[in-house]
Amino acid sequence: MKTNPFVPCRAFWLGLLLLACGSLPLHSAQFGLFTYQVIGNTVTITACAQGASGLVEIPAMIEGKPVTRIGDRAFQTREGVTSVTIPPGVTRIGSDAFNSCYRLATVSFPSSVTDIGKGAFGYTGLRSVNLPPGLTRIDDDMFTSCTLLESITIPSSVTSIGDNAFQACYLLSTISIPSSVTRIGKYAFWECSSLSRVNLLPGLTTIDEAAFIGLLGLTNLTIPSTVTRIGDSAFAGCSSLRTVSFPSSNPSIGSFVFSGCGFGTFNIPPGLTNIGQGMFLSCIELTNITIPTSVTHIGDHAFDYCSKLSRVIIPASVTSLGGPGEFQPAFSGCPAMTNVVFLGNAPSTVRTEFERSAAGFSIHFLGSRTGFTSPIWRGHPATRIDEATYPAAAWLLTHGLWYDTGLGTDPDGDGVDLLAAYALNLDPTLPQRPQMPAPVLTDATLSLDFRATTPGITYRAETSTDLTGWTTAGVARSAPGPNGRSTASIPRDIASRFLRLTFQLSP
Repeated sequence: MKTNPFVPCRAFWLGLLLLACGSLPLHSAQFGLFTYQVIGNTVTITACAQGASGLVEIPAMIEGKPVTRIGDRAFQTREGVTSVTIPPGVTRIGSDAFNSCYRLATVSFPSSVTDIGKGAFGYTGLRSVNLPPGLTRIDDDMFTSCTLLESITIPSSVTSIGDNAFQACYLLSTISIPSSVTRIGKYAFWECSSLSRVNLLPGLTTIDEAAFIGLLGLTNLTIPSTVTRIGDSAFAGCSSLRTVSFPSSNPSIGSFVFSGCGFGTFNIPPGLTNIGQGMFLSCIELTNITIPTSVTHIGDHAFDYCSKLSRVIIPASVTSLGGPGEFQPAFSGCPAMTNVVFLGNAPSTVRTEFERSAAGFSIHFLGSRTGFTSPIWRGHPATRIDEATYPAAAWLLTHGLWYDTGLGTDPDGDGVDLLAAYALNLDPTLPQRPQMPAPVLTDATLSLDFRATTPGITYRAETSTDLTGWTTAGVARSAPGPNGRSTASIPRDIASRFLRLTFQLSP
């Protein structure tokens, strides 16, 4: 079979031709201050003259073709430029495009811009920025070290704020994050020391590591219910932060999230299972902490150096405390700490757990719990609480009251004493009258549904026709159901009939 001797040669020259075409550089040209490249039917600005100063207006057309891009580092370190007008039609501003233009104070964006690269305006003199309405993300380092930036408007098209995006914007005082943003990146607002107001809206799901670290002016914060993850040290060092409204969605919370914050009181949200490593480390204003019954673990250094924390009640759900090592306690260096109360069995705890507490520090535990010893437990004075003498001890302690508080008292003065609240399992930290059982009146009966299984309480439902003489005769009362509730009822068979519920501590 014969072969064509010219075919290999033709293929060889074709390969050389393709190789030569592929290696040809893009053509660069000059137009006034600007170096540019024509790519297809569009123009990209690739550089600006070093001597450019004052107002710089980028042309909309060059060689009859639209300018659509400003290339990476095109204006970088052009220190004389104070203002830039970007023409309509530009869709992308490249990475570091205006980085280190220290005197650049204003930029006019057209609505056509949808993409701005990393570090594009870092280290500039921008004071106020209105980002274009089609921008989809604020990239990493976009405004880092804009030390004169006072305000910025983020459009609802933005879905993420990148790492270090606003780091060291010292004069930025308010930031509103639109509901379109789902992620705030690492160190996004680090060192924004004047930032006192942060508005986070539902839609946000991730607050990354150290996103708001060191905001010295931030005083209060609401975390939306859509947030599922809060990264390590997210709000660490916010020394003026006094209140945080937490979602009930129980987000994943990293280590050292609120270390060094200025809380006086903190209510950990119900549903949280883990108080992570160093979560409240060095919160020197913290005097009161409520740990919900969902928490099973308190991490090492979680409350170390909380110098004003005086008492902690640890719920029965907590099974481990601190870290596994000798020097990984959860409550070390709390000099005002006078006592810690355990409502459950003894968790795993190292001997140095409560070192450097107040003089006279002691541990209290319920007598029915296991794993404790008295008068000393793990090197600390320990007191056993006799639940026969104090049947309401666990309930009182759970609600932040001391175990021997008199049940006949009414601490909040709302007319409902602690005995009634204990018997009916009300929350004494909230207004109690709205929690009281309400009577139900029908054509045939008057009835009352109530909690009837509190330990140590005797319940009595009585009726009267004149509010003077009371009797249980004629009162029908159901046995407590699986939920511990009972119903007492009387018939509406005469003009006047009254129903009341009494309770007393069992002898």
